[in-house]
Amino acid sequence: MIASTEEFLTLLRAGNYIRAMLGWNEFLIDKYTPTHKKEPVSGTDLFYLILFELINHGFVTEDMRHIQLIYAAVEEMPEFSAEDVYTICLMSDAALWFQIYEKKNVLEKYKLIQPDKEKITLLMTQSLPELGKKQCIPLFERRRDSWDANRGKLSNEVRELKAGRKKMEALLDLVNAYAQRLKAKAPLREGVLESLRQFLLYALDCEQSREKIDNFVEQIRQDLPEDWEEEEYLGKISPLPLYRRLLGYGQLAWGFFSQPALAAPETPSQQISP
Repeated sequence: MIASTEEFLTLLRAGNYIRAMLGWNEFLIDKYTPTHKKEPVSGTDLFYLILFELINHGFVTEDMRHIQLIYAAVEEMPEFSAEDVYTICLMSDAALWFQIYEKKNVLEKYKLIQPDKEKITLLMTQSLPELGKKQCIPLFERRRDSWDANRGKLSNEVRELKAGRKKMEALLDLVNAYAQRLKAKAPLREGVLESLRQFLLYALDCEQSREKIDNFVEQIRQDLPEDWEEEEYLGKISPLPLYRRLLGYGQLAWGFFSQPALAAPETPSQQISP
């Protein structure tokens, strides 16, 4: 689950869109609704919470392209539930209003030191002279129409996202097959494999994902897997650099490096008795 809006934005900027979106609305509701009185949060209140979080936790105009891409791709991503899709639509509206607030220089007026849901709703619904409805609503509608019109222009990026997801699904199939063969044979490696499996469930093909996958596989390699594991699974999930493939990464390689250094041969002068 997302632990903060800062974490959400970090994932967003890294291109990890599925992981960023899944559970963000849950985080917002948990943050602003006390545990002892859980109650449904209306769409209007959720919109205000999203806009408030974006204003107060580091969202910048450059992040708009990520929101726009998620908005364009949402119908192509079966990983998103109906609730996630609804949150994405609210988030895209909030991001557009963020731009309007920024343009009108009123962002500072929407910051609270100790906010709660009621205070945020009151704050976000206050009337400001800079935000006259006659000016702002038509401006928002033009921006929304522009987004809708530009969805087709993002088709290449959406295709890349889908292709990246397919890569992760192929790796997930490999991990599942590997885990099945390894079952009850190597507890440490099985534990790391399960963590990798959970990660791949919601990963997209991006630099952040590849680094994470490489780290999981490196942990498995440090447990000295058998040669078949490297050849059939690990080498396909996270290929070794050429120099390590030439050297070999099995028990033999680790055994070689764990041996004491060979003694240097004696020089002729050392061999002569005094």
